[in-house]
Amino acid sequence: MIQPSHTLITPEEYLALEEKSRDKHEYWHGEIFLMAGASRRHNIIAGNTYVALRAKLAQKPYEIYTADVRLHIEKYNAYTIPSLEHYIMIDQTQPYIEAYRREGRFWMLETLEGLDAVLKLRALDMELALSEIYARIDWSEE
Repeated sequence: MIQPSHTLITPEEYLALEEKSRDKHEYWHGEIFLMAGASRRHNIIAGNTYVALRAKLAQKPYEIYTADVRLHIEKYNAYTIPSLEHYIMIDQTQPYIEAYRREGRFWMLETLEGLDAVLKLRALDMELALSEIYARIDWSEE
């Protein structure tokens, strides 16, 4: 694991460290931040979300990535996971989502609970049912 420090590093140093690291990190303005590891449940939820988004956006000019993609955003001097107008936090322990939607300079929060709830992604003009996101999740497993 790369240890966080208050010493700023260059993008080249970050990429060199990341090649040797077992863990994943994000780079932001010279600092690096550890990213969480993935559980079995996380992978099922991520896979369900990817498949549902891919199917619903198949005829639109969007690219769908998993969390494993790292993009260099030169304008912000950052290596990070891409984002659009929505930032979605999906709980792994219960059917619960916190969906942030950008409106101008502000982020609006919507919380969704239960398998009957539907996530509305206005920027993509689509809806995604929580039952799709949480399909095949065994809630008795920990």
